[in-house]
Amino acid sequence: MTDALFYQLETTLQSSGSSIYPAEAQGALCGLLCFSTQLDVNAWMTFILDQSQTDTQSSYKTSLDADLAEVQEMTEFGFNQESGGMNLLLPTDDAPLQERLEALSTWCEGFLYGIGVSGLSDTKKIPESADEFITDIREISRLDVESDDEDAEHYYMELVEYIRVGVLVFREEVLPSAIITPTDPDLDNTEH
Repeated sequence: MTDALFYQLETTLQSSGSSIYPAEAQGALCGLLCFSTQLDVNAWMTFILDQSQTDTQSSYKTSLDADLAEVQEMTEFGFNQESGGMNLLLPTDDAPLQERLEALSTWCEGFLYGIGVSGLSDTKKIPESADEFITDIREISRLDVESDDEDAEHYYMELVEYIRVGVLVFREEVLPSAIITPTDPDLDNTEH
């Protein structure tokens, strides 16, 4: 399901004029959902579609809304304890390693955006392990996607698993602490 959704969303995002990658969109969604059980749709859509764009993407709005709703459903289900874990929206395992590393890097960039707009301004207010996860995500976002290291495939799989589990633990650690304050109450729109 995630393989097909990745490529479907990639096509829809490109058609709608967005410069965001599918993995990056899901990373931002995860970052937003780590601090709230209700999605701030406006913050997510502002990230995905540059507000300066004209209505050229409006003909693709229905497809984009449907694809993003599917990503949201998959991601929210991944945060559910009965789900068996988070599925990251990444290219298929048979895609070139460089493409998969780039997607993983952009997932991390999106995640950092999501936690940033959620209102986290002081990492001293979160548990140390959560702060360490943010540091790791920053490092992963700077991956050398041109790597020709023969162990790169193995490292990639380890990083995917680390993020897949780490984002669940991160959310579990930070969500109950209510350490954020909304930056703009008008952004609290949870409807599509």
